[in-house]
Order: sequence, then C-alpha cells, then structure tokens
Amino acid sequence: AGIAMFAWNGHEWPEPPPARLPDPPPAGAPFRPVVGEEALRELMWKTAGIFRDRDGLTHALSVLEPAWQAIVSSLSAGNSLDASGWRQVSLVGVGRLIARAALRREESRGGHSRTDFPAKDDVHFCQHLAELRNVALIAEAP
Repeated sequence: AGIAMFAWNGHEWPEPPPARLPDPPPAGAPFRPVVGEEALRELMWKTAGIFRDRDGLTHALSVLEPAWQAIVSSLSAGNSLDASGWRQVSLVGVGRLIARAALRREESRGGHSRTDFPAKDDVHFCQHLAELRNVALIAEAP
C-alpha cells in the first residue's frame, strides 16, 4: 500500500485489482471442539494464571497439546470451521503458547508468580520469549 501511494501521481486512481474468487468450502464435516470453552477458561485460570508452577503448566499442556493435534487432524481432513470453530482454534492456540512460554520461564516476574521459582532471575530470563513458528494456525508439534 505504501509503495502504491508513493507511486500515485495524485491525479488518476489506479484500477482496482479484480475481485478474488472465494475459496471453495471444505468438503468435510463441521469441526467439533475437543475441549469446551468453559473448561479451557478454567484450565488456564487454575494452571497458567497469576500463580503457576511446573505441575500445573505440565497438566495444562497435557490437555492443550492433544486438543491442538485434534484441531490439526480435523483441518487436515478437510473439516470446516464456523465462527465457533475458529474461536476454539484461537483459544487452544493461545493457551498452548502461554503455557509453553510460562513453563520455560523459571522465575517470577511482573504480575505472574511461579510458586516453584519465587525470585527473579535477570541473568537467565531478562529477555523476551518468542515461539514464532507456532503462531501459524497449523504448525508441526516440536
């Protein structure tokens, strides 16, 4: 967009690109969530909320990883997603990333307390955690 604005001569608007044809809908059955939204909310609050520890985070991942794999399998099989399905994908994906990052950060910092690691550790953890390869909707599990 920036390049197009810079190239515009200020007199004539460029021709809009042709409308994109919609992708064909998936042929499979509708996606069915493995874990309900309320159960996900409760799981994340109890295991990855303000107070967290290795056991709780490991438990969260024991629920979230299979739920993620079920999503990957379902979408790979061509199952379709409605708004509720996309919401489930987002909730499981974000929960999974939060639990994985929290498990790796073995210290207490900011508003989150690792009860098994109550002190700050600037030497090892004064940095941002990033897991960019798992931001994609369907990513391979490590």
